[in-house]
Amino acid sequence: MDVKDYLYHSVVAPEAANELHGYVDEAYGRFLATLDLIPNGKGQLLEIGANPYFLTLLIKKFRNYEISMTNYFGKITEREQKQYINNDKYNEFHEFEFKNINIESELLPYPDEYFDVILFCEVIEHLIENPIFALYNLHRVLKPGGVLILSTPNVLRYDNLKKFIHRRTSTSICDAYSGYGAYGRHNREYSLFELEDILSNVGYKICERKTIFSCAGGAFQRLLERNNLGSYILVKAQKNSSFRWYFPDYLFRSGIPHIVVDNFIKMGENCSIHVAGFYLIETWAEGYVRWTDKASSVTLKPTGEERKLYLKYFSQLDEFQFQIDVDQGGKRVLSAQVCATAGWQETVFEVSLSPKNDVVINIAIDNTWCPEKLGINEDSRELGIAIAEIGLTP
Repeated sequence: MDVKDYLYHSVVAPEAANELHGYVDEAYGRFLATLDLIPNGKGQLLEIGANPYFLTLLIKKFRNYEISMTNYFGKITEREQKQYINNDKYNEFHEFEFKNINIESELLPYPDEYFDVILFCEVIEHLIENPIFALYNLHRVLKPGGVLILSTPNVLRYDNLKKFIHRRTSTSICDAYSGYGAYGRHNREYSLFELEDILSNVGYKICERKTIFSCAGGAFQRLLERNNLGSYILVKAQKNSSFRWYFPDYLFRSGIPHIVVDNFIKMGENCSIHVAGFYLIETWAEGYVRWTDKASSVTLKPTGEERKLYLKYFSQLDEFQFQIDVDQGGKRVLSAQVCATAGWQETVFEVSLSPKNDVVINIAIDNTWCPEKLGINEDSRELGIAIAEIGLTP
């Protein structure tokens, strides 16, 4: 079978056939390179942004996975949708069921540790808010040791560099605005270094990485590929640890996006997106802690099964008082004054919660203390309590 001709005749939107044929011409080599990274095996495979299904068809032809798919076509009321391909020349009809979901703002509707392989191809460059949340989404549903395959245009590709070298100031390396809306253009392209750095820091082990040109070329092209100047980046990574929230300065410059995904916080593991008004993480013999300031807060997402608020913390002083207020949906559901003894302690509060709204826990310290003023050391911070864990429990 002529695979390229097969894809030419597998058009999901006949009215856009010319555009899709051009896409096959431009991306055919990338399709084959991506397919080559997919392990020969069985199991569950998730493809993010499957439309127009060229790679999906190749997986169905040359691999043996049960395929789940997502696309995002805007805020449409129906989550479950279908698209069809009728290939008359090869006498094939395909029905593709997919979930319409925004990978960077909505949780994927799949169980934890469900998929053996996830394809995240030509998607990350389209995201407009938070690619780290998208990677969290994928990490959660990927099995331990499971494979993530990511492809994306290389911001340091040779074609981009030529525009600077030849001083072609009339053209830009930035992608053009799209008639398909904000997600239709490349909003943020990446270098291979950036992707290696991000993936390694959030909980993946890089197995293979390279840059390629989609169309075959000669020795000069192979030299560019070896020097990471190819048109596309391909990365094969393996889930090898718990997810860690990582927000490098080169990716975020105006603060961390607001995300709430957990109902229980362990400092040093998943605290960075859920807390405000805390000092930086410290490593103690007992584990990771963060000191509260005069006013600190934690935001949690309840599941509907919790009935208690659990707090594990350290107080430097005896009879040290602080206030805990818990709000949900604009209503106060708990208000408690705590008098702590010196040392480590665990406290549990009964609380009535709904699964519909985030829970905000405010910790107020009327009289902070300063290690320098007490002659303990030269630390001049105004401190409250050092929290190790805080969360909602049944």
